[in-house]
Amino acid sequence: MLRQGLMAIIHPFGLVRDSMSEAFQGKGNLDTSIRELSQRIHELELENASLQILKEENESLRRDLNFSKRIPLRMVGAHVIGMSTDIDRRMVVIDKGSDTNIKKKPNSGGTRK
Repeated sequence: MLRQGLMAIIHPFGLVRDSMSEAFQGKGNLDTSIRELSQRIHELELENASLQILKEENESLRRDLNFSKRIPLRMVGAHVIGMSTDIDRRMVVIDKGSDTNIKKKPNSGGTRK
């Protein structure tokens, strides 16, 4: 009987001890979760910054591509066979000319082949 009476007095203290132990263990788990979530946020911020750079590059390339669609250009392959040594008049000589409908740029000072 004494044992039962003693247990009735001690038991509530044991429950309090168990609750406090769980609370401290829960706090440790909470600290771990906060660290993991902070790390994940950091990783996502880096990924977001990377994606933003790619988005801007993509938009720039699309603008460049659209430019060539708006201004029709006819391209002709040619080899550079000579270059000007004059720094003030930078010119190249290519192996194509008027027979392929290539004309000199106005005021370029160059001659047509």
